Amino acid sequence: MKKLVAIALIAGVLPALAQQPAATPTHGPTARPTPRPQGASLADIVRRSQQQARREEKKKKKSLGVISNESLKSGEAKKRISTVDGKVSAPAGPTPPEEIVLKDNNGVTEQQWRDRAASLRRNVAQTRERVEHLESEAKRLENDFYAWSDGNYRDNVIKPSWDRAKEDLKNARADLDQAETALSNLDEEARKAGAPPGWIR
Repeated sequence: MKKLVAIALIAGVLPALAQQPAATPTHGPTARPTPRPQGASLADIVRRSQQQARREEKKKKKSLGVISNESLKSGEAKKRISTVDGKVSAPAGPTPPEEIVLKDNNGVTEQQWRDRAASLRRNVAQTRERVEHLESEAKRLENDFYAWSDGNYRDNVIKPSWDRAKEDLKNARADLDQAETALSNLDEEARKAGAPPGWIR
């Protein structure tokens, strides 16, 4: 009878104990190892950890070696070992930087300012030559007019040519004034546009 009571007590206590979760230590020497995923073998776990280690190793930067004065002199720093075939090859030269084009506040480049200044100077020089040529031509026709004794030839041939030369000279001098004014105003235009003075010299 006592045995039956003991068996009944044990049978009643065992299900209650089975329902309570067992306290497992989380640290220390008695800590339970992390359970591995169901269906994964030890070989699968090792393979995954090796693959992850390889990925992390690829992410790390590889050293190009030590650069010293001696290696720079000998050119060793310019050589690189290819990781694919192990051969030493010289890398391509550095990419040249893009040429910087300076502009003023209006977007006009230095070259455009230089071209404009050169064009204005050329125009002044050519107009001045034309004025000098017309001055000498007008002077020659004036001398011919007063030196020629034939009044008919003088009035019908020399006088119209002289009048034309004087009119051309007058127009050429006006053109020269305009060209010189444009050239002298170039400094002020460049200053207002924010162009350095050296761009128009």
